[in-house]
Amino acid sequence: MPVKDVLSNLAALGTVGVSLLAGVVGFILQSTIRPNVAVPTLEERLKDLGQTMRTSAELLTTVQAEIEARAARAERLAEEVQTAERLAELNKAERDAVARLVRAEIAGESKRSARRDLLINGLFFVAGIAASVAVTLFVHPF
Repeated sequence: MPVKDVLSNLAALGTVGVSLLAGVVGFILQSTIRPNVAVPTLEERLKDLGQTMRTSAELLTTVQAEIEARAARAERLAEEVQTAERLAELNKAERDAVARLVRAEIAGESKRSARRDLLINGLFFVAGIAASVAVTLFVHPF
């Protein structure tokens, strides 16, 4: 056997050895670094699907409630727009009458409020006098 054939066979054996060594090292690294991930069973996947469906149903209910609330608000705003348009269409005499009515309501409430405040102030004044007399009698009895 010539030396060239021996070297060639030796190189082939070295390549096979390095390949086997690389395969073994790769297998060891794969099993230690990335452990085998268990494939979920059908029951587990169905359980996850059920949970996802419940979550989506809850989200759908929440979104639907928000949409209904916005629709109700839009209806209220539309009614306010119609009221404002009707008020804008009033002629001068009608606008003046509405303004007088609003002023009269405010003036009446103002008078009632002033009377109530005057009564409360009077009661506190009388209570202050009574407290002052009581303290004076307590500190300086006859």
